[in-house]
Amino acid sequence: MPENPPVLQSQISSIHPSAETDHKLLLIKNLSLTIPVKDQESHLEIIQSVLDQLSGHHLKDLLTDCFSETELSSFREHITTELETMNRVNRARMVSLIQLAEPGLRKAVHESLLLFDINPEEIDSVNLEKITGYDDAGKPIIETSDFKVFPSGAVHGIAQRERFLPPQMLEGTGGIEDFVNEEYPQFKNLKQQDEKDQNKPIIALTTIGSLGGIGHKFDSDMDAQVIVNTDPGFDQGWTDGDFLLALMLLIQKQARKHYFSDLLKSEDRKNLESSAKEELQANYSEGLSEEEIQVLHAVFPGTYHYLLERKIDNQFNSLPEDQRIDMYRQTILYCLREHPEFSQFISEIKQVYPFLMDSNPAELIAECFPGIAALGSKEALLKELSVHLGRFSLYQTRHQ
Repeated sequence: MPENPPVLQSQISSIHPSAETDHKLLLIKNLSLTIPVKDQESHLEIIQSVLDQLSGHHLKDLLTDCFSETELSSFREHITTELETMNRVNRARMVSLIQLAEPGLRKAVHESLLLFDINPEEIDSVNLEKITGYDDAGKPIIETSDFKVFPSGAVHGIAQRERFLPPQMLEGTGGIEDFVNEEYPQFKNLKQQDEKDQNKPIIALTTIGSLGGIGHKFDSDMDAQVIVNTDPGFDQGWTDGDFLLALMLLIQKQARKHYFSDLLKSEDRKNLESSAKEELQANYSEGLSEEEIQVLHAVFPGTYHYLLERKIDNQFNSLPEDQRIDMYRQTILYCLREHPEFSQFISEIKQVYPFLMDSNPAELIAECFPGIAALGSKEALLKELSVHLGRFSLYQTRHQ
């Protein structure tokens, strides 16, 4: 059962309902709903406009200018080598798995591929069997249930499976196609799944732990990792708008953390956490045992934190406007001091945080970015950024 955070339904009416599935738009909407402004709808349009206008790569160029072409080439080579090595190791592990795994485990692997690659929604509920105990004669007690294994709207599509899977898992006897024809004869269009790889969000489904490795045993369970592509792709390079959106998400995260951890009473924090767990259990308990339901927040940590954050945001939005503005202002100043590379986007930052409009740009820059003498000076900004990165590297070294 994949972990899909629910889409937040807002009061903003100008966005077409079909766009709710767009992840970037969802992030922007959630941001807009927590920033203290008078008109949420027009503010959302302002944020989108500002991000769209920042289509250049100024910040990316500043970052890459910190390294020589030789260093950048070495980085690319290391990335390529690591990816090729991971794929080669996983192909070898899968060859071992085919030879060593018992039939039930091989079936689980094939079903995982079917779920994350194809997700055939047209298949109705599947009859599942589960051992719940043993009788006096030592025979297993089997519990059966119907479950919608392939949910509608779940993220799926694995690009270039042959990179990390051996040929014998993909074709011929024992391959995924042969498995589907035998186990799911009602699914007829496996060969018609010809979506282009660049449109598939998952770039790998690989095993971890002992499965298929030197520690593989007859009772090894299946531990796997799903590697999802970045958006935008790293090879395209982030635009300045992508960086500004990342900064806004960081500001939102820090403001939320300060409010939840430092300002709320312990009892209020516990109530929010309990409410998030209750909502999680109410919506995502189907097909799970009572023991699993009790630790559902650990089974689906991403969805749990998503629900908890929305509840924190709702409570934060109930505060008086001047208190929210003051909290956001202090958080913004703190984040800008930590990230001097954004000094040339003060105008855009003030547009997305309109309560900063009364601040003088020069004074704001001097307060947030000490050491930068001239607005618009790439050399000054690069120097300050280099100092910042050096301090950060030293901090990381001392705390390892």
